[in-house]
Amino acid sequence: MDEWLNQAEAWAGQAERWIRQQPPEQIYVAVAVIALTVLVLLAASCLKSSKSNTIVLSGLSGSGKTILFYQLRDGSSHQGTVTSMEHNNDTFVLHSELERNGKVKPVHVVDVPGHARLKPKLDEFLPQAAGVVFVVDAQDFLSSMQAAAEYLYDILTKATVVKKRIPVLIFCNKTDKVTAHSKEFIKKQLEKEVNKLRESRNAISSADITDEVQLGVPGEAFNFSQCQNNVTVAEVCSVMKKARKTGPEGQTMTTMLGSSVQFRIDYEQTKQLPVGKAVHSDVFSVVGHNWRIECYPRGAHKEHKGEHLSIFLKHMGRTRRVKAIFEAFLMDKDDQPCTTATKRSCVREFPIDGESDDNDVDWGWSQFVDRTKLENDYVTDGHITFVCGIMVIDDSPIPVPPSDIGIHFGRLLDHTDGMDVSFTIDSQTFHAHRAVLAARSPVFRAELFGPMAEATMTSITLQEIAPATFKVMLRFIYTDAFPGEDELGDPSADILQDLLAAADRYALDRLKLMCAQKLWDKVSTDTVATTLACAETYNCPELKSKCIDFLAVDENFKKAAFTDGYALLVLKFPSITAELRKRFMA
Repeated sequence: MDEWLNQAEAWAGQAERWIRQQPPEQIYVAVAVIALTVLVLLAASCLKSSKSNTIVLSGLSGSGKTILFYQLRDGSSHQGTVTSMEHNNDTFVLHSELERNGKVKPVHVVDVPGHARLKPKLDEFLPQAAGVVFVVDAQDFLSSMQAAAEYLYDILTKATVVKKRIPVLIFCNKTDKVTAHSKEFIKKQLEKEVNKLRESRNAISSADITDEVQLGVPGEAFNFSQCQNNVTVAEVCSVMKKARKTGPEGQTMTTMLGSSVQFRIDYEQTKQLPVGKAVHSDVFSVVGHNWRIECYPRGAHKEHKGEHLSIFLKHMGRTRRVKAIFEAFLMDKDDQPCTTATKRSCVREFPIDGESDDNDVDWGWSQFVDRTKLENDYVTDGHITFVCGIMVIDDSPIPVPPSDIGIHFGRLLDHTDGMDVSFTIDSQTFHAHRAVLAARSPVFRAELFGPMAEATMTSITLQEIAPATFKVMLRFIYTDAFPGEDELGDPSADILQDLLAAADRYALDRLKLMCAQKLWDKVSTDTVATTLACAETYNCPELKSKCIDFLAVDENFKKAAFTDGYALLVLKFPSITAELRKRFMA
């Protein structure tokens, strides 16, 4: 077992070094494929006697499971997301393995819908699973943290998972976003939430718990290393984009939900339309392509005698063809997605609007739902509501490389060519370009090109800032990127607070928020008071609000109140006490 784990860690290390050299478009797919390959390796080590090759993708709706599924299968960079009401289920050779020589075993991957009403479907696939991938939205983590922890707890305590020691890989998705939380923060918070669930569930009589195994070590705070099966946390970048929103028109109303569209139809006003007559949604955009939903309340074809409702997706683009997957489902009378009145297409190539006849331009279902069932089960206040998902497959033959302007400007900082100003801090000198500093910082612009004395000086002495802090800030000004671990390592809270202060001093708002996020990732009951004092001192309301929310938890406040940092906080900012009191009373 140790030999397999060591091999997996070595592979992961090699993969990380390779990934750092690749453009972002390749990383999106490569990270997922490599991480899943490592999971399969771990699963094989734990289940040598099992012949299973099934990997189950799980997680809340919107976390990115379906995109991951198609990336693994097709290797395509899908743009957009789909609200899935049916599981994706396919056996294939991982796209990254297709060009390998020799025999490559296929993998059976199942994408289980994350909607709350469909979670029981997970039980159908766990007994055959060789591994479970649990996808977490790192950008929207805090708002969904409790729901994600509950879902994960249910998986980790399944008797099937524990007895078969099925490995679980927690994917922190969308970590490329500026506002996303780090995998370390997500891991820490999930462990805390699972620990709370464990304590509350253990208080219930064992007779009331079915198919559930107790987690962790009694008397100790829970962490994933205590699980009998292997639990690993990894990061993944997302590739999802949102489309524009359109408004109501005629007897219909079209609302964009990410890359899904909600299409509401006045059924009472349209149900008597002749067969073959459609009502249309507004034209909307998904990943740069225009689309329209066409609904035929009495069917599209006369041979069906007006007994079925038809629905089609039409590509309205006039410049290029596109491949896409189309899914549609009805909302029931309780405003919940229906699991029976739902359809999904295979990958379909949509031609340019006008270059082919109408039968080729649109695609859908002529017998989507029987009208009698429609009127009995789905008409609410005279209306029916569809939710349609469109997943565009990006197969552009001319890939555009990512922007590398930060790299070039970084090189500009590394050479003295054209530098016309220097800064001296504690006998250390830093050279720079006036124009670059002025373009990036309004404070530097006022100092270097305004009426201040520094405007005529070629060498400026700075006070109240450390040389190391100024060096990091200067690198950010040129590259618009936070220093990597090779340059800064794992920065301490003190370093981050100094850097946040410098960002505030020179009005570098993006750097300021980056520091705030990293400080928040390090928050604990020992550090929250000093972090809050920093946020208040340097006017960072985003970090301040999170710290106050943290202290508003009774358990956290009782521990933080006895730290030296809290005493200094109250002494320096007495108004904080009043804000905490309001938050406690809310």
